[in-house]
Amino acid sequence: IPIIMVGCFALILESLPITPYQNFIHNSGHGMLYVIFNALYNVTFGALSLYMSFTIAYCYSKENNTPDHNIFGPPIVSMGMFLIMIGFLSDTMIPASLGSSSVFLAMLSAVLGTTAYNAMEESLKKHHIFSDGADIRFNQAVCAIVPSLIILLVFAFVKYIICQIFHVSDFWVLIVRFFGWMFSGMGDGLGSALLFVFLEGFLWFFGIHGSNALGTINGNIFVPATDANVAAYAAGESPTHIFTKTMLDAYTMNGG
Repeated sequence: IPIIMVGCFALILESLPITPYQNFIHNSGHGMLYVIFNALYNVTFGALSLYMSFTIAYCYSKENNTPDHNIFGPPIVSMGMFLIMIGFLSDTMIPASLGSSSVFLAMLSAVLGTTAYNAMEESLKKHHIFSDGADIRFNQAVCAIVPSLIILLVFAFVKYIICQIFHVSDFWVLIVRFFGWMFSGMGDGLGSALLFVFLEGFLWFFGIHGSNALGTINGNIFVPATDANVAAYAAGESPTHIFTKTMLDAYTMNGG
């Protein structure tokens, strides 16, 4: 909640639609205020999924009665899994994938990371590594290295295999292509419009940014239909496409 509140206030202060105010934040101190507000937004909402992968894993660990000395193991592993999913620091990484558009991947990594870490920790209980004379916290930290390393290496390998099979750069692109396959050949009729509306609400229910996930579908099917209607009207003809991006935005998606 603190992260979200900081991001909300930063967005309000950055986007307040008052012309004198906008001139002030853009011009005073070479735009220092605008840069500060934009930076606050980017490190809060711009990395929302990263924070969620950590906090969800932490709460999930508490619910599963993870011992206190291991409580930060699953969240750290979950963050690592999430960064692997989105191809962090790779040439093909989409910067927006750190934000709200990847909430589903953050939830998935939190559940998988916590489950895998606890299972691995349980299986390695009899093989703990101890250093004579070292503090117990140090020994516990060293023992956490092995399950974390194994889980992240295995997951990175699995992610690489999946991406090679489907010829994608990361899991986010895989989700987008999957929905593109679902709509292939459907056109802009009633069936595709109903499927689009259903999937957008369905994805939002599970924490996936429905509009972003289906953005390619919108751009390939319903935006061209809008453009065709505009061109027909400009030529003095009657528009022929009923289900367009404008129609969906104005009559179906209005109000969220």
